[in-house]
Amino acid sequence: MKPKRIMIESAMYELKQDLKLYGKPLLLTAMVLVAMQLIFHELCPMKILLGIPCPGCGLTHACLDILTLHWKKAWNWNPAGFLWVPSILLLLWMRYIKQHRIKYVFAFFWFTVGMTLLNYVINFGNIIAEYKAL
Repeated sequence: MKPKRIMIESAMYELKQDLKLYGKPLLLTAMVLVAMQLIFHELCPMKILLGIPCPGCGLTHACLDILTLHWKKAWNWNPAGFLWVPSILLLLWMRYIKQHRIKYVFAFFWFTVGMTLLNYVINFGNIIAEYKAL
């Protein structure tokens, strides 16, 4: 087992490398999202263009509510948040603390993506049913 200091230095090195590689695209994405919020008062491109929520709508609220232990609010925003929080934490843990990639981590990540899409299909059916009822 590595000493703590070496693990922290190694994790910081990995983080710096990732920021060098992904920093500009992340900054550009953040700038676009801020502009969208200021112009359209909405972050979701699908909601802006088509008027319907995307599979990820509500995930940020859900994840924040999960991290602050507001389970019911999180579920109401987007139930997939209960998979995204552990998925992201596991990916961060394996990348920066354990510093190796394991296939099951990515399998869990793709399972989370699949469950998010399944949740969307179910909710989209509810949206269509409500629309037809009008």
